[in-house]
Amino acid sequence: MSSSPSVSDLVPVIVVTRRLPAPFLARLAAVPNAALVVHDSDAPPSPAELERLVGARGGATALLCTLSDAVGAGVLAAARGRLRVVSSLSVGYSHVDVAALRAAGARLGNTPGVLTDATADLVLALTLAAARRVVEAAAAVRSGAWNAWTPFWMTGKDLSRARVGIIGMGRIGEAVAQRLRGFACEVVYDGRSGAKPEVDARLGTRWVARDELLASSDFVIVLCALTPETRGMIGRAQLERMREDAVFVNASRGEVVVQEDLVAVLRARPRMRAGLDVCSPEPLPLDHALLAPDLAAQVTLLPHIGSASDACREAMCDIAVRNVVSALAGEPMVAEVAL
Repeated sequence: MSSSPSVSDLVPVIVVTRRLPAPFLARLAAVPNAALVVHDSDAPPSPAELERLVGARGGATALLCTLSDAVGAGVLAAARGRLRVVSSLSVGYSHVDVAALRAAGARLGNTPGVLTDATADLVLALTLAAARRVVEAAAAVRSGAWNAWTPFWMTGKDLSRARVGIIGMGRIGEAVAQRLRGFACEVVYDGRSGAKPEVDARLGTRWVARDELLASSDFVIVLCALTPETRGMIGRAQLERMREDAVFVNASRGEVVVQEDLVAVLRARPRMRAGLDVCSPEPLPLDHALLAPDLAAQVTLLPHIGSASDACREAMCDIAVRNVVSALAGEPMVAEVAL
């Protein structure tokens, strides 16, 4: 005679790794018989804390996490074989061990699409800020360094009518290219999908080989996904192919760039500038070379705020929650990653 199932087998345990607005948590708590475990903080749980959370109440059935939460073998083991879905509050999922998740028979959801416009807006703002030294100029006002008008003080680089090279012509790349039309830019691109004639016809863009893009562009904007192929893709060789006064922008993932090489090339080329919304690690230690005083005029570094608009983050939360609810009900998810 088989034993009766335990309470932990019957109760869906939903673990959330961040403090979310109350309406979203309420929707998770409304899952029939669900037990909701929330890391009630804006800071990420430590790896040990994450495993403890996932192991609570007999093991998580669902995990709603963020890019800062590494979901690997330890987390899956802590769930004691009960995990059915991981819903990441992000488009990328490089923080999830996909092979381990597949082996565990769990599903993976993400939040694509809703980030496109917010991120493209930020990319344009970052590009302009780096080119026109906006952060440096604002700091000069507050420090008292703003004195009499000087012809070439705080001069920067024009985006209008410049040649812009985009590495990674996905949804965000296309949205950035669309915005650049208003600046009468010539936009060229390179990416794993190759040439996109329908995009070229609509946006006036053109595919070129990577070496040509790097060597001929006034601005180089990296928007590709982080994969084993793109990790460390931009190193000294690629940076040195760029123009002496190029503006390099990275809004993809910090690991795409060899940061030590970027520091070295910037120091060797005082007219080159970088706008970064991502770095590695995040947050960057205050003693990191990218934050050194001698690079303050060349590096504009933001704290990974590409999707940080109120509307965008609310839409991301909505999809992440719906992914959990649908998966626990055995229904199609809003956005599921094929494993």
